[in-house]
Amino acid sequence: VILGCDTGRVEVWDALTGEFRCQYDDGAGNSVSHLRLVAGRVIVARLEGQLDFLELVSSPGLQSGCRVRLLSATSTDSLASWSEELRLCLRHTARAHTQAITCLALQGNRLLTGSQDHTIRVFRPEDGVGVYTLHGHTGPISSLFIDRLTPSAAGSASVDGLLCVWDLLTGACMYSIQVTAVSPVSCYQCSPPAGPHGSRAVPGLLSLLRRLPGGGRQTLCLGEAAGTPHQLHQH
Repeated sequence: VILGCDTGRVEVWDALTGEFRCQYDDGAGNSVSHLRLVAGRVIVARLEGQLDFLELVSSPGLQSGCRVRLLSATSTDSLASWSEELRLCLRHTARAHTQAITCLALQGNRLLTGSQDHTIRVFRPEDGVGVYTLHGHTGPISSLFIDRLTPSAAGSASVDGLLCVWDLLTGACMYSIQVTAVSPVSCYQCSPPAGPHGSRAVPGLLSLLRRLPGGGRQTLCLGEAAGTPHQLHQH
């Protein structure tokens, strides 16, 4: 189990034994907003807009040096079997945004971050190199996803009700839709097996989930199948 704390510390615990194994502290007290674990690497998003790329490293001894133990996010191995001392080592830091990172998505070789600065950044997770900055939203980003079947396609939503579909190969916005809502769009997700353009089971249908005042939620169905006047704009 990997935890991100308000103090900026990242902690590693063994879920089977409850044993604390190691931690990483950036020393600046920047709160952690999101975490992702992929192939032994920990991606840390911080509220002030920074991304840290960490590696989980085992240290068998001073004589033999260090070696990286690649642990996938779906691994069932207990860290108790790692008799060596564990450390989280900082490999790369990137200044992703000028304001808080509000959402993060990871699929294949693409990492997406959304922020209150109205932009989306695209990174390579293996080395932390920035690929694109996506512009088009006019409000803070509230939701991101990458299509699992077509990782080159992604979707995003902002609190002002604008939804966008992106081509991650070129960084271009392929489609957008403006939803007139009294409350921000909080979630945006496609239904398998289709991509972010809609659902093959119900052609032309796009489902949205928005948070209502008082804590309730409402599901909206947009498109011809739902009989709504909203249009999908192609760019």
